[in-house]
Amino acid sequence: RNKNDIVIGLKEDDGEIVGEKIEELLEHLGTKPRNECVRIGIRKKDVAEKPRPVKVSLASSAHVSQLLRAARSLRRSDSFKDVFVCPDRTVDERKARKEAVTELQKRFVDDPNNKHYIRGGKVITVSAD
Repeated sequence: RNKNDIVIGLKEDDGEIVGEKIEELLEHLGTKPRNECVRIGIRKKDVAEKPRPVKVSLASSAHVSQLLRAARSLRRSDSFKDVFVCPDRTVDERKARKEAVTELQKRFVDDPNNKHYIRGGKVITVSAD
């Protein structure tokens, strides 16, 4: 898992070659590591639904870290603004992350004057002063 990333929101088309889309994404991010990629899950009959995630296996964990750092720039891109990259997590890690995000959202509503973020699986609150 430490050599994998998950790409969410990459458009899915009939007869697509997902490797080409990932290559285009990596070129946009300025990285070119060797990779293997595959769509995860079963395709629904209605293609208009949200696209399946793509699991990208990279050569090393250093490439994974590099890709995650570079992925921050995607939100400023016109062609990839709805695409997100996250690490490949276990079921327990996904559950813990979901709980932390729920807590973070609750703190944003309860205390909008302070800054809140997740670090090490815990929600941190910092005074906005």
